[in-house]
Amino acid sequence: MMYLLYKKFKNSEKVVEADILNIVSKDDKAYSFYNQKIQEENSKKNSAFEYVIKEVEDDSLIAFLALDRKYDMEKFNQTASELYDQINHALETAIKLDVFYREGRDNTR
Repeated sequence: MMYLLYKKFKNSEKVVEADILNIVSKDDKAYSFYNQKIQEENSKKNSAFEYVIKEVEDDSLIAFLALDRKYDMEKFNQTASELYDQINHALETAIKLDVFYREGRDNTR
């Protein structure tokens, strides 16, 4: 099992943040610690957020996404770099085509 800490809007299912908790089981002291902190935070009436501990299977999509988050920016940067290179290549090709078009137009007069 994996335990996630959700920060979400009160009276809504929309999750604002999710963090992986270092908890082995519900019998763990860390679970009691987090649970107590959550109850303290959730008792604040002025807060727009509430916190929930969510238990998910390790092989679930939610667990995969939570574990994979640390690689998101690396994957994003790599993909952005590849896209940037492809766009630059396309622009260079378009510039060459424009030059060839102008040369062809000027030589046919």
